[in-house]
Amino acid sequence: MPAKKIIIKKMESKATNLSAPVYSFAGEKLKDIALQGNIFGLPIKGKVVHEVVVAMMNNKRATISHTKDRAEVSGGGKKPWKQKGTGRARQGSIRSPQWKGGGVVFGPRKERNWSVKINKKLAKQAFLMSLSDKAKNEAVIILADMATTLKKTKDFVLALKKWPFVKRRTLIITAKAEADLIKAGRNYKPAMVIPAQTVSILDVLKADTLVIEEKALPFLAKRAKKEL
Repeated sequence: MPAKKIIIKKMESKATNLSAPVYSFAGEKLKDIALQGNIFGLPIKGKVVHEVVVAMMNNKRATISHTKDRAEVSGGGKKPWKQKGTGRARQGSIRSPQWKGGGVVFGPRKERNWSVKINKKLAKQAFLMSLSDKAKNEAVIILADMATTLKKTKDFVLALKKWPFVKRRTLIITAKAEADLIKAGRNYKPAMVIPAQTVSILDVLKADTLVIEEKALPFLAKRAKKEL
């Protein structure tokens, strides 16, 4: 499946300090806080983001289609007819490519490797650029507290309906991998729950709004400093 086209608006060449509103889990606005410029205020380079996204999607690609060559198809051990005296063309096996049911020449093979090597520094820059793009477009919301007692999808959906900032596709970034919360949101397509340690650029670009737990900001800052 071809990669979805991603259009990112250009930003200024210098890093900018942005702010984001802080909401409670009940959906009440508490305050505004400043976002770190080295995470949410980087200039965006569309070519860098595109290169990393294409490489990551290629690395996730699995080779499914496979055709058998003449060595893999069954049968064909006996010579169809003798070499001379029949008036017909010489044939060595009924599993030759010209025979029906024979091997396929130059068909797709499962041995093909689609993986692409990604530069670690480039991948880190692209991930931070995706966060900066959301911050520039005012699509970053900070959540002061995260309810970890939600165990059912029904309760999870009811809680999200109280949030005035939820849009068509929401990515919730938590500080820890809360198993119950992740399980509760797994069956609700408009929202994703992913820990800050494992969230990727693909997750960020798919979302319309980023809801980041306030306790998860240090983990994002740690990812910005260290090499991926």
